[in-house]
Amino acid sequence: MFTPVESRVNSNDARGNDRGGNQLYSAPERSQRDGHNTINTINNKADMFAFGAVLSDTCAWVKGGPTEKAKYLQQRKNYHQNVETQCGRDYEGCFHDGVERLPIVDDMHEVIRNHCQLANDKITPRVIEMIEQYMLLPNPNSRYGAGELSKRFNEILRPNSDTTLVADPQPVRESRDQSLADLGKRIAKRESASGPEAKRFRNSVDADIERLSKDLNINVPHRHHLFYIDDSTSMSKHAKSVEEAFLALLHLTRRLEGHKVELCFASDSKKIHQKRRAKGLAQLVARQEYLRQPDMMEQCFVQLVHNVIIPRLPSHIFGMKVNLFAKTKKPTSIYVFTDGNWGRQGGPADGACGVEGPIQQLSRELLKRNLDKNYVSFHFVRFGDDPDGRRHLTYLDRVGWGTNR
Repeated sequence: MFTPVESRVNSNDARGNDRGGNQLYSAPERSQRDGHNTINTINNKADMFAFGAVLSDTCAWVKGGPTEKAKYLQQRKNYHQNVETQCGRDYEGCFHDGVERLPIVDDMHEVIRNHCQLANDKITPRVIEMIEQYMLLPNPNSRYGAGELSKRFNEILRPNSDTTLVADPQPVRESRDQSLADLGKRIAKRESASGPEAKRFRNSVDADIERLSKDLNINVPHRHHLFYIDDSTSMSKHAKSVEEAFLALLHLTRRLEGHKVELCFASDSKKIHQKRRAKGLAQLVARQEYLRQPDMMEQCFVQLVHNVIIPRLPSHIFGMKVNLFAKTKKPTSIYVFTDGNWGRQGGPADGACGVEGPIQQLSRELLKRNLDKNYVSFHFVRFGDDPDGRRHLTYLDRVGWGTNR
């Protein structure tokens, strides 16, 4: 493959003489003995690192084609300019520093994950997870062999494999919070960064936000953005992740809509928060207490739909959309941060604890007013992995697709 080895035995553990090869995709152990007058012996787990590097490059191509792949290579080369053991050698641009995977590789993977969320790509993030956990590892013995990787890839590509990512603007979808939370952590670090590396780190985060903002603008253009946070007791254990994911999405949506982005909590759905500075909304989320009973979510959604959303909907008068009293006159995207745990454990197998009721009423109201089914869209950002929560959100997904078509 990309790290040729003259092996003595057909085995994952067999060692052989390094015959040289493509340094760009080489494993760390391939470079550790270069320049010495000795034979460098490696095993074919080096190929697993090389294959992971090729896949990482491919993921960059998935995001932005040859341009993104070339940009990724240049980022690695720039990083190696500051690595004494790699600078000026044929290894510039490879995926390691002679020992560890480059931090710039992880940064690029995070950018790709966030792009995939917005593009509804369910496969690439799982490939990246494979690359990071089983392939681009410093210790050859920690890497999976070809047989193990084959099983994992078959699981990823299985039609019914379980992958849920950030939604496109349809009536109801669900998503995981992990990539958003990671971006939120980077944004938080950006705010407090100092020292000689601070400017480069801030520029890197700003570039990520700019790229994601463009993607978001393509997927949900010219829309109003409202964050709706489930502040029930079951969500208290996810409070930190909620803060981080909120910070990430807030920065993205404010790039599109400025200070008009809104926030409300399920415990008081009628109270809408809007701050001129992003820090003000972030502080509200950080200080929020999670005290509401989980089984009250139906009533919370009734308040949100009937007291906030429907009063803002326009009506068609003489062929024009008119609502003189609406605070915003644009279609609305609502980001619901929740674990989906809205009732007693092991409750009824069908339904979503009544939450589907107000959503269906809203769909009928959109139809009645001759508005597009996506004039109001819900994007469920799921936290945790509660089985009942997953079932509730899966049910809502079916309801969303089946109404106001």
